[in-house]
Amino acid sequence: MALRRTTLIEALAGAGALAYGLALDRRVPRRFHVPVNLAAGSLAVAFGIGEGVSAGGLGVARSDIRRGVRIGALCVPVIGGAVIGAALHPHTRGYFVDRDAVEATPATARFETLVRIPFGTALPEELLFRGALLGLLLRTRRPRHAVIVSSLLFGLWHVAPTVRKLKESHVTGWAAAPSAAARAGRVAGVVAVTTGAGMALAWLRLRSRSVAAPWIAHSAVNAVSYLGARLAARG
Repeated sequence: MALRRTTLIEALAGAGALAYGLALDRRVPRRFHVPVNLAAGSLAVAFGIGEGVSAGGLGVARSDIRRGVRIGALCVPVIGGAVIGAALHPHTRGYFVDRDAVEATPATARFETLVRIPFGTALPEELLFRGALLGLLLRTRRPRHAVIVSSLLFGLWHVAPTVRKLKESHVTGWAAAPSAAARAGRVAGVVAVTTGAGMALAWLRLRSRSVAAPWIAHSAVNAVSYLGARLAARG
């Protein structure tokens, strides 16, 4: 009976995360994303604690933060170099095209890279996927299984924003993929990439025992990609 309840909680947590992601993308105005997402991430951690998962099991133990920061910081130069290189390369530059990033004022770009991305996107998503969901799954499942399930949910989380972005893009979006199969393939490709990224972030979380490591890495990827979009547009 206890195992059935645990499995049900895991299923409800996963479904709730995806439902929240869809509502966030379609119903919550962008200017409210930072406070709403931070509240959602905090509630997810509180839910995990309420279900009996320890702070260490959720990756939020104070004693592990320093180790997480150190490991996460080591990833930043590698991530930065790889992303900027791809943004400047002629064969991959087009994948960085983002109208919001290109048209942003310098003040908006600073807000996006220093506030919204690290605190309104990366931190809440890490608390939700590498914190609460991974912590709940690790109670009854092997680490490999828990990583795969939480990472797949992370990939599916990106379906709604991916569809919206592809509709807006004239380089890699719907205009470049007129058939339904081609469009589905593009969305599936993004899900596959973000699922893989979720696995890498989960590995960092388990390696460091703290969500601080994947938070820093996640923030670096998104922030440098945002800046890369601006560089790609100039190129």
